[in-house]
Amino acid sequence: MSQGSKQVVASGPVAGVLDRFVLEDARERRRLMWATGVAILFHLVIFLLHLENLFPSRPLPEPEPPEQLVAIQFEFPEMEVAGGGGNREYSRPPEPVSQKLPLRSEPVPVPIPVPFKAPPPPEQAQLPSLDTRLQITAPFSFGPVEAPPGTGGTGGGNGAGEGRGVGDASGESVGEGIAGRGGYGRPIITYKPRPEWTEEARRNRIQGVVVLSATFGADGVVRNIRVIRGLGYGLDEKAIEAAKQIKFIPARGPDGRPASVRATINVEFNLL
Repeated sequence: MSQGSKQVVASGPVAGVLDRFVLEDARERRRLMWATGVAILFHLVIFLLHLENLFPSRPLPEPEPPEQLVAIQFEFPEMEVAGGGGNREYSRPPEPVSQKLPLRSEPVPVPIPVPFKAPPPPEQAQLPSLDTRLQITAPFSFGPVEAPPGTGGTGGGNGAGEGRGVGDASGESVGEGIAGRGGYGRPIITYKPRPEWTEEARRNRIQGVVVLSATFGADGVVRNIRVIRGLGYGLDEKAIEAAKQIKFIPARGPDGRPASVRATINVEFNLL
């Protein structure tokens, strides 16, 4: 030992107390270091978790698949080929074999298929044009006529007639003037419509004459129409409709006034 330093050595009970304090101090320092380390580690873990929530990781983009070139082939219906005779069979050409094209890194435009256009429907055969004529028979065939009584005599107008007293007379008038006192003139037709055909009659190519009997009223209206001979297929009804549209000048009675007469109407339906 050097002369300047002095070492104090405790002995007895004092030395035991000092050793105890030294050991407890060392143990306290170790516990404090362990607690400090655990606290730092705990706060570091919390900080890392919070940092991940602030900056979420983005998923990596999926790699695009490599582009492939595909050959497209259209199949059309087979067409029959007329043979030249005999039992010779038609040999079909071999079907083309589709070959796989090599893959290319460059994008290749895919051809756009041309839309298939359906062939136009075949034209239907046109029926021949139809000629419909409404004819009024001359001379008219008259039925009973409602008229005031008249005196018998010979007509003196542009027509000729015979009477038997009460107005029940028959005769023929070809002019447009006033008939005699015992007879009646004829109505003058000013308009005759064209009757219409029905689809059923057109398909079955029905033609002929529909015979009607009608009253030509003194008021210029055709009424009391009935069918004497018909054709069916709806043509009788079309003939009646056309007869109702006839325009005429009423016939003249014995006194020169408009009178009602009954006449026969022929409606022709002809195919040209």
